[in-house]
Amino acid sequence: MNNSIWPRMPLLLCAVLGSLCLVTCVRDSAGDVDSEGRRDDAAPAPETAVDQAKEIERLDAIAKKLAADHGAALEAHELIRGGATATMLSCDIQEKMVRADGKPSVLFCKIVDLARSADGWVIEASARHAGLTLSLRLGCDEAIARRILEHRDSLGDNAENGFALVASFDSIERPAFALRPALDAGPSGAALRLNTDERAFLCRGRCAAIEHVGASMNVLF
Repeated sequence: MNNSIWPRMPLLLCAVLGSLCLVTCVRDSAGDVDSEGRRDDAAPAPETAVDQAKEIERLDAIAKKLAADHGAALEAHELIRGGATATMLSCDIQEKMVRADGKPSVLFCKIVDLARSADGWVIEASARHAGLTLSLRLGCDEAIARRILEHRDSLGDNAENGFALVASFDSIERPAFALRPALDAGPSGAALRLNTDERAFLCRGRCAAIEHVGASMNVLF
């Protein structure tokens, strides 16, 4: 029986080697396809950077148009985008926003609330970037309030929708500390914690114009 197998051994060896080669080729091909798929998923789409550049260009155009239409300055917007530094003082922000030349400022912000007041309406808004937070409390007339109400779905925590506004500021103050409630899981479970925020400024003034830009705040902030 063994003698009858030996003549066929070369053929059997060729068949086994051929099968192994086929399996290896199929496995390598599948690996190449899989790795290519992973590379495509991991790599950022080229159009993403282009879209962000276009969006920033669009928002800059809106800011410049508002500044031109209302005789406003852009320094406050540029200050916000620069973020906070350890040496930043209230006078630095006052110089940009409570301006000696009386010009209003253009800012991009998120509107948190709108309320009636004795002499009209009050806008509560927030502009922040890189550790610097401006809490805006601005009076406005009914026409501006109605424009805000038209975009009610863009208020509050919906950071995907922003507003551009023109406002004149008459006071900037830096509270001794700002209380921020946060849940801090300790040994006994979650507890309410009060954090201090030394880069928060309260800015009071009046809004003269507003525009809903419908842009992601992450683009500018």
